[in-house]
Amino acid sequence: MRTWLRRKPEDSSRRSERGTELVEITLVLPLLVFLVMGMLDAGMAWKTKLEVVQATRQGARIGSAFGDDEFADQEAVLAAMSVIPDYVNIDVDNTNGPRLNFIVLYRADANDGEPTDACKAGSVNDLCLHLTRAQVEQFLLDYAADPLADPPHLVREWDNRPVQPQNLQSLGIYIEATQPSFTGVFEALQTWDVTAKTVMRTEPLVE
Repeated sequence: MRTWLRRKPEDSSRRSERGTELVEITLVLPLLVFLVMGMLDAGMAWKTKLEVVQATRQGARIGSAFGDDEFADQEAVLAAMSVIPDYVNIDVDNTNGPRLNFIVLYRADANDGEPTDACKAGSVNDLCLHLTRAQVEQFLLDYAADPLADPPHLVREWDNRPVQPQNLQSLGIYIEATQPSFTGVFEALQTWDVTAKTVMRTEPLVE
């Protein structure tokens, strides 16, 4: 008597489950990759944010300690950039890393401690000093070549402003940097603009 081999019902069920799992993985995997890429980009932007915050604190701390001294602005910029030296791309291939857009040193006695829109846009007056990345890079190169070159004061050299505003009570440092997309996946977020500011009371100039 011929015996027909019949597949057990559970074998068919297992194949069906494996097919379902494969479909689920195919649907979910791109989403997981997208989320991981987003986390990487957000993580790099957060790292840049912390570095920019630390740079403003360092610059404000040193600049405020110099008070109305003629070296105050110069020392504030040097202190800030010592935290983020690669942001200006000096002797470093940093095209894919964070980049300094500008730094603003400003009188923070008014305007609730915020730099004015004009200061952020590039205005240089008795309230603020706006330095682009190119200006900061050139200053650092000149300073490295001869720290005692005349004139030593950053503002006097570039902007014909003899000294910091007199009777400056609070010095503010504002920095804007750009963090390129680490993964390059997000077309709408190819770069992240990161900003930070720190305000500190200045010390009186000791003669």
